[in-house]
Formats: sequence, C-alpha cells, structure tokens
Amino acid sequence: MANTKVSVKVLSGTLAIITMLSAAVLTPKKVSALSKDCLAESAVNVARNQIGYTAGSGKWTKYANDFDTKWPNFYNYPKQGADWCDIFVDWCFVTAFGEANARELLRQPTKSCGAGCYYSLHYFMDYGQYFSRGTKLPLAGDQVFFGTSTNYESGVTHTGLVESVNYNNSTVTVIEGNTSNSVQRKTYSFNYNRILGYGRPRFTISTGALDFVTNLYQQALGRTPSADERNYWAAKITKGTMGSARVAYEFFTSAEFLNRNTSNEAFVNMLYKGVLTRNPDSSGFNYWVGRLRGGSSRVSIIQEIANSAEFRNDVCKYKYDIFAG
Repeated sequence: MANTKVSVKVLSGTLAIITMLSAAVLTPKKVSALSKDCLAESAVNVARNQIGYTAGSGKWTKYANDFDTKWPNFYNYPKQGADWCDIFVDWCFVTAFGEANARELLRQPTKSCGAGCYYSLHYFMDYGQYFSRGTKLPLAGDQVFFGTSTNYESGVTHTGLVESVNYNNSTVTVIEGNTSNSVQRKTYSFNYNRILGYGRPRFTISTGALDFVTNLYQQALGRTPSADERNYWAAKITKGTMGSARVAYEFFTSAEFLNRNTSNEAFVNMLYKGVLTRNPDSSGFNYWVGRLRGGSSRVSIIQEIANSAEFRNDVCKYKYDIFAG
C-alpha cells in the first residue's frame, strides 16, 4: 500500500461489499461548504505555538486586539479586556482557516456572541454538533466546555481546544487561554466532572477517520502512513463513499498485508488491534484462531469482526464518530 490508490488482491473468490446495516450504523456526515481543506491539526498547531503567552494588564491580549482591528464583524462588539478563553479558541480557527471558514466550523454567525462560552456551546448544539461528556470520546480539534450546566450563561465557565487524546490512560489534553492569565496545556480525565461536553467542528476530513486509518496502517501494515495515504482513505470515510468496515477489509486483503505472511495467531491479533482498536481477550482470541484452524477463511473473519456490534458501536460511533458502512 505504498501507493495511495492501492489495488487490492482478494484472498479467495469475490467478496461482496459489506452492506450489513443496523440501528447503530452512522450515516455519512455532510461536509460544510468550506473554501479550502480544513483539518483539525492546523488549528491545534496554531494553539500549540501559543502556549506560554501571557495577557497584559487588564486582560489585554493580542487575540482580542486582532478581532477588534482585523475582524471587527466577527463578534457583536469589541472584546478587549473581556475574559478570553473562548476568544483564544476562535482566534486559533481564524488564524488557521480564515474568518469565513472559522465561522463555518464553529457555527457562529456574523456579529457572533461566541466570545462567551455559553453561546459558543449553543451554536454547536443548534447544529447537532455538541455532545455531553460520556456520550462519545473527544477528538483532537474539538472545543471542550467546562462548568456546571448548559442551561444558563453562568453555568458554562471555561473552554479550550482539544490537542490530543490518550485512550490508554483515558485522558484528554487541552490547550486553554485565560488560565492563570496565560495559554496553558492541561490534561484531564475523560470523566472529569467539570467537563460539560464538546463541540465538534466538521472538518474537511474528520479527525476520527484520520485516527482510524492511521491505526490501521500501524497495526495491519506495521508502518506510519504518509499524509497523502492517510488523507486518501480518511476522506472516503468522511464523505461516505466507503465505510470504515470496507476500508478495514481493503487493508487486510491488500498485497502489502499479504506479503507479511502472518500466522493465524498474528492475523487475529492484528484484526483486534486494527479494527476493534484493542488487545484481544483470551476467549475471543482463542475462538477466532480456532475458527481459522477449523477451515474458516480469513475473509469471513474480517467480515464478521467488521460487522460486529462492538466495531459499529464502540469503535465507529463512540470512539471515532465515523461512518461504519
């Protein structure tokens, strides 16, 4: 799979495209009309470069100054001297993508009230792009909201931009403005009770799809993909032209994978880590290895795992928020 548009060698016979549907299957998300490619990593990189910035006297910041002077129609009125955690997040998006694209991604209108955390949260909520803590896992590029309640303005007290997620430790790392009067990196447990939830911008290619594809390359092919390779497959999932179950099949039947000449045990281990994104439990591992030894084809095992409730619910819906297929 060194070439982005890899041709796939089928193991045996003709495999019908995986079409099993269930109530848990996600439908492809419509990507907004952005004027250029907008990926989460661009906004995160802007935010990362601001770590250590300290506001001046009276909460003076370059972020509010840019909105007041360069982009005066972004907010409803000048913001210099206001609490600036949300202003910082918005500034990262405008800097990374331009004013119009930032509005689209953040779901904010002209003359927005989005310098206030409560209003930013509800802009996402109005478009069905907000989710409460615990209903899905966060992704890089999400806007995290802190507080006690989404129902009133004083209940949403702080915000930041998700930099990264550690699934092994169940933690989310956030870059925040207006934290001890500066921009800081902080890490929280997924279950931290002050996290209300997350707003999820609809980037050109979804962060979840990028993470899923990157993991497939690492687990199935044993290497890190180039940006072009990663984006090629992730774009298919984001646009709904190919479900993630089918993408997984393409990887595990590709010439590059077959050339690894894996044992049944290694094959099952890679399926667990690449498709279910976890280590195999002993009973499941023994079951699938036994099936292979008993004559089941690898294609049939790929199909069953990719159509499992665990893959569709835990991986596609809860973890990565991607189209299962």
